[in-house]
Parts: sequence; structure tokens; C-alpha cells
Amino acid sequence: MVIKTDNKNKLILRPCWAEVDLSKISKNLQKIAKEIAPSKTMFVVKCNGHGHGAYEVSYEAQKSGACDFLGVASIEEGLYLREKGINLPILVLGSIYPFEAFEYAIKNNLSITIASLGSAQEVVKISDKLGKSAKCHIKIDTGMGRIGTRAGGILQIAKTLKQGKHINLEGIYSHFSCAHSDEKYTKHQTTIFDIVVDECKKEGIDFKIKHLANSYGMLNFPASRLDMVRTGLAVYGVMKNYEDALQWKSKIVFLKNMPKGSFIGYDNTYKCDSEKKIATIPVGYGDGYFRRLSNQAEVLINGQRCKIVGNISMDMMTIDVSHLKEVNIGDEVVLIGKSKNNKIPVSELANILNTNSYSIICNIGIRVPRVYK
Repeated sequence: MVIKTDNKNKLILRPCWAEVDLSKISKNLQKIAKEIAPSKTMFVVKCNGHGHGAYEVSYEAQKSGACDFLGVASIEEGLYLREKGINLPILVLGSIYPFEAFEYAIKNNLSITIASLGSAQEVVKISDKLGKSAKCHIKIDTGMGRIGTRAGGILQIAKTLKQGKHINLEGIYSHFSCAHSDEKYTKHQTTIFDIVVDECKKEGIDFKIKHLANSYGMLNFPASRLDMVRTGLAVYGVMKNYEDALQWKSKIVFLKNMPKGSFIGYDNTYKCDSEKKIATIPVGYGDGYFRRLSNQAEVLINGQRCKIVGNISMDMMTIDVSHLKEVNIGDEVVLIGKSKNNKIPVSELANILNTNSYSIICNIGIRVPRVYK
């Protein structure tokens, strides 16, 4: 079959693909922008747009008029978007090292996260050498424990940057660790952030953009929206009240009847307790469908739930379709998404694995073509 992927017609001979509805990305962004106004919206598109395609979702965001910033994890991710013609402001959310890499960010108009005094000193030197403005966002560690300086060291960093001739002190931010589950700790983080910002203000240092809230912070703690919200889950629709943008599909490529007592898959983890009709689909853990979902997860065929049986292989998995009145080779199989009146959300697979929804969609492999509506 020939389907449209990456803005080109591409021949796909293996029926395994992910459909991305870009109109839903736009709708979700517009809904968020309306909900949080007058705060700005940052759309986080790191890790290949969380598996949706970084350029495609960024272009849609730019076109929508409802996005003010993009967030990426690395300078390389930002450079890729610049090379593809994305001109929205882009913030590199990761800690940048070696510091020589600042030069690439500055030359390509990428905003930079400053997470230490050393990085502040180096970006001042490099921006002076280039004679170009460096847009900087200071990162406070209010309790996440990853990158960022603890509250006591922020003022010195801010003063160092303020003295730089070519430094644009664009923003200051932190990140919630559990805005979805711990109200007390989230408020504790907010308090630390507010104290640091007030201390800087007393020293005559203000910031154009103060940002703290992620998607759950935006919804559960409206006061944390400040000047800008960083959102990913909500835009991709992997949250209640927003529209899912991605569906993962395949087709049945083989059918067989298996007698009672037959084993299926590696390690004989499934034994037929009666005669079974088994369908095989060409999707496996090599495509990012986790092996630990074996004998637990379900797929949709003709709107009906069908259980995965036997261990998932690298390139294939087997489905019990014995209860289906009619089933044929070529029938569509939905691994994530909707079929008729039934649905398998990303969260369902995440709950089985005791993980988060991001880890599911980010792991859909590169050999699974993205098809854009």
C-alpha cells in the first residue's frame, strides 16, 4: 500500500503504522491557550514530539497561532527544527555540556537553560565572543533533584548573567515532580520558586517569563500558570478532556486454528485450554510494543477486544480471536486508539506496565511509519 508519511508518498509493505491527526494537536493547543490566557503556551516536542514527529507537530503548532514557545531536550533537537524552517521561539530544556555547545544555540536563536554558576559564566564569555544575544532561562531545583541550582545559589547566577553585555535574561523556571499526585509537595515547590523570584526582584533582577506548571500543574494548580505553561501530555491528548492525536494500527497477516493443549510463543507461557483461532500481526517489541504486555494487553479487531496470547516476539505477536464471529486476513488491528465504539487508550497499557503514558508513546520505534492526517 502507498500512504503519506513525512509529507511524501512512501511504499509500506509491512502493515504497521501510527496515525497522527494533526488537527487534534491544533485543537488541543487552541483549547489550552484559551484556558490559560493570558499566560503563554510552551508545547514540549522533545523525543521526536513524544513519538508523534517533532517537525510535523511543531509545524502544526506554528500554523495554529496558539503556541508561543517550543520545548526541546537538546540543542540538536532545536537545530533540527530550525533547519526544517520552524521559527517559533525554542527553549532547550536540558542541561548543556560541554559549554562550547552554547555557540550553536546562540547562532541559531535557541533559548538556553542555565542550571549552574559555571554555565552562567561560560555563556557570558561565549556571547561576548560572538557579539550575539544569548537568551537565557535560569533553572531552579525546587525539589525535582535533577538539573538546576538549589534556591540559595540562584541570585549569584542571576547577577552573573545580568552583568553580561549580550545576555537576554528571558526567563526563570522550575519543574513539578508530582503535580498529578501530591498537592502538599507541589505547593512546597511553588513556595520555594516564589521566594527565589522575590529575592531576585529585590535586587533589581526581573524576568520576562516565569514558568513552573506542566500539564498537570496547569490543570490542578491554576495559580502556578504564571507567565507560561509547559505542556505536552494535554496537547498530545494523553489526558482526560483532550483529544488523542495518535493511533497505532496493524493488520492480521496470518490465521490458524490451534488444538487444545497447544503452546503459543517463546517459553510456552500460553497453553490453549480449548481449540483456539489465533491471529498473527507483524508488530513486536522491536517496534516498541513492550514484551511485558505479553498475555496481559488487548487489541481491537472490528471494534472488539482481543487478548494477546503468548510472549510477544521482536517482530510479531499472536492474538486470540476465537470469540469473533467473522475474522479475516487483512482485518485492521488497533493497538492504541479507537475501533467502532471501543477504545484502548495509552493509559491502559501504561497501567499494566506500572509506568506513565509518555514511556509508551515515546518508545514507538522508528521503523513504525507515522501517517499524518
